[in-house]
Amino acid sequence: MIINVILVGGSGKRFWPLSTQTKPKQFIDFFGKGSLIRLTVNRLKKKYSLESIFLVTNKKHSKLIRECIPEIANSNIIYEPSPKNTAPAIALAARKIYKRYPESIMRVFPADHYVKGSNFYSTLKVADSFINENPSSLITIGIKPKWASTSYGYISLKSNVEKEVYKVDKFIEKPNKVKAKRLIESKSLWNSGIFIWKTKTIIEEFKHHLPELYKLDISRWKNICPISIDFGIMEKTKNVFVIKSNFEWNDFGTWDAIYDFSSKDLNLNSKDKNVIAFKSRNNFVLSPNRKTVIFGVEDLIIINMKNITLILPREKSEQVKILVELLEKNKFNKLL
Repeated sequence: MIINVILVGGSGKRFWPLSTQTKPKQFIDFFGKGSLIRLTVNRLKKKYSLESIFLVTNKKHSKLIRECIPEIANSNIIYEPSPKNTAPAIALAARKIYKRYPESIMRVFPADHYVKGSNFYSTLKVADSFINENPSSLITIGIKPKWASTSYGYISLKSNVEKEVYKVDKFIEKPNKVKAKRLIESKSLWNSGIFIWKTKTIIEEFKHHLPELYKLDISRWKNICPISIDFGIMEKTKNVFVIKSNFEWNDFGTWDAIYDFSSKDLNLNSKDKNVIAFKSRNNFVLSPNRKTVIFGVEDLIIINMKNITLILPREKSEQVKILVELLEKNKFNKLL
């Protein structure tokens, strides 16, 4: 049995003020084609049964989940009491799935990434086959970089095992521009955040590397230290492999990433129908509730919502999360 787990956590702070605590990034329709979680579920439904799809989400988003994805059975929705990063979410899911499907292959997908192309499905088939032949391995999907991104993590390769499967050398956190260029020159891959393994294998990895999550007790959830699956397990275990794939992928980590993906006018402004632009270039302007006019400005992000407006240089789009944390620290929580 193959189980597809979608992680629907995350606060989407980098997409404030459109993404808020009550409706974070994964529930937002950025391109008029459905919310990011809707697109992720649709992608899996195209090839796999509804019974195989599990969602892990914050308990406070239970109503949003039921509204957005009504077709998923309640028994396939796993609620976290609060966000604790990816490792606790995966541990929670693995324990529940193992009880129902002890011999299953478990795939893990972020809810808020963009994926396009049939190579997505063929890559998963390669992963499933490799896992069946090498049941103790952990696999991640790597994407061939298209530019020297400082927003993505990277995976350096050690050796080719078979076809497009490589032994992982190491995981590299978001690098600066110079290091990103060096990583691309060395044939490193972007880390997609997609993982495949035997359910019982990942449980054993938790036992060895994160015993507090192996013995996970939901009643003691608040005492769990947040930790990512990359840092908690993937960077520590030895039996990790990466499959090189070239399907179209974007994790939409910043407003600038949305700008890159969006359609633009002749002056390279990305804007919605409420925006009027004169003598302005290279701007991303979102104004869903009112008219906005820009004049003589360049390289800005402008998000004009009903109760608040955000303006900042595009080059600082990664710092929106820092801004949100400053607002929290200074007790402007009603704006979030």
